[in-house]
Amino acid sequence: MASDFIPRLTKPDAKNKYYITKSKGGYSDAIEGNPTDKDCNVLSNCVGYAYGRFNEIGGYGKCKYLAPVNAENFMQHKGNLKVGTTPKVGACMVWQKGETLKASDGVGHVAIVEVVTSDSQVTTSESVWGGKAFTTLTRKKGSDGNWGYSGKFLGFIYNPAECCTATAKPESKAAVGLEDIIMFTGSKHYLNPSAAKGSACKKGFAKVTKIEKGKKHPYHIIGEYYGSGNNKDGSNAWGWVDEKDVHPITEATDTKSNVKLFLDAAYNDGIRIDWSETPIKLAEKCLVQEWKDRVSRYPNLTKLAQKQLGIQETGVCDSAMTKKIKEYQKKHKLTADGIINASTWEYLIGIK
Repeated sequence: MASDFIPRLTKPDAKNKYYITKSKGGYSDAIEGNPTDKDCNVLSNCVGYAYGRFNEIGGYGKCKYLAPVNAENFMQHKGNLKVGTTPKVGACMVWQKGETLKASDGVGHVAIVEVVTSDSQVTTSESVWGGKAFTTLTRKKGSDGNWGYSGKFLGFIYNPAECCTATAKPESKAAVGLEDIIMFTGSKHYLNPSAAKGSACKKGFAKVTKIEKGKKHPYHIIGEYYGSGNNKDGSNAWGWVDEKDVHPITEATDTKSNVKLFLDAAYNDGIRIDWSETPIKLAEKCLVQEWKDRVSRYPNLTKLAQKQLGIQETGVCDSAMTKKIKEYQKKHKLTADGIINASTWEYLIGIK
């Protein structure tokens, strides 16, 4: 189970079983959406999406929690899951439409919390019956407490996944610094930190390259940091953005985030690797070893390797590290040559 929460800000891929019915080879018991999505057939359907996403977050390999009932009846099918009124990442938001909790006066709505900005503002991922297969919304609690929906808000069903309990508190803007990788949740970037008008851009991962506190748009970011234009998780922003749209990403230990840490280290060592290349071309680009000329190469990759090996992070590969590498390679039945190449990196960052 992942220990770091990765927000979903893009539509699930076609082969994602959490959003496909069992009759089509997936995990879901939900009905097909309307109109039925060709890739994920439980979309467009808020129930099918929230049911799948809630379980996808935990990586259970099945739809273990909740039930594909009418949206407003999710609370009755929460089982032993905890509920509350304070937003937490991964939680399912539940709204009642009518007065009776029966389909005759409306079926309500459900959505998943992807980013918590404060106790009164969140970013959600959702699906809409008769509308969009996937969308993200910024929802504010409002004076009526209904989080921007026309029906009655019933509460949050909290996700028991480790990643959700580990990052339950609202994020701190103070945690965002220069060179940090962040999640951008806005829709506009600007030419300068005081610009009045901006240009449209998409949500996703980005890197903070400049900070000017006190300005209207204090963060300069570069999107698609982890790959080329084929990277669905990356923003295409390249400019100044608002503070409310910049969210820190805590250090991760799950495979996907380890790959991101690897790409970050490679980039800082002057090696740009597209996400699609990982780990195919690692051997020719990212060797970590004790070099004969004793010149330190790839200090950031070396530090990452040292971290994964559980030794002091010096950024220099010496004889002690070489010995540790060989021990690790023997343990995993790899060629014990003391060189971290593609096959060893795959184990270190959890791809194998």
